[in-house]
Amino acid sequence: MKLTYLLNSVSFTRSFENIKRQVWRRNGQRQENDSEHSFQLALVAWMVIEKEKLDLDISVVVKFSLVHDLLERYTGDFSSFSSEHKNKKKGEKTALETLKKEFSENREIYSLIEIYERRESPEANFVYALDKLLPILNIYLDDGYSWEKNDLSLLEIIENKKDKVVSHPLIAEYFESIVKILSEKEEFFFQFKFKD
Repeated sequence: MKLTYLLNSVSFTRSFENIKRQVWRRNGQRQENDSEHSFQLALVAWMVIEKEKLDLDISVVVKFSLVHDLLERYTGDFSSFSSEHKNKKKGEKTALETLKKEFSENREIYSLIEIYERRESPEANFVYALDKLLPILNIYLDDGYSWEKNDLSLLEIIENKKDKVVSHPLIAEYFESIVKILSEKEEFFFQFKFKD
């Protein structure tokens, strides 16, 4: 029955919305969820591509942005600073197989997830890099709440993100700019550690 498939699709999006990310919103009243993160990534990516006149296919970028974290519907979100993050790939492989079974008709969705994971296109590299930068920008706009809450230093953040944001040169440039600003915001970090 067609309605059953539609209901299953809506149910999937609702459960995806329930996946809490490691980024806390200001005053710690709630965590960001995967749906709002994916939407924000898609819209910001589109806006940056138009503003910077990048030679990227916006429709592909938006699709990558919308599907890049879908497997977290099955695995949950892991902080890139935690030891659990090392097992993420293993869990995602199983999650992808589950997604393929549940939504076998939606081949483009899981095909795009596979292409994104392998970063086989300029669009995938752009989304990957922006995805790593976006939490930094959100936490900055929330006066560093998540960093202080999780006892993170600026040095730890730089070390965690620097090799990922270089997937796209423009995003690497944005990263360098925000790091300069953050180096003046000692109050954002639990323990300010910065290389001399």
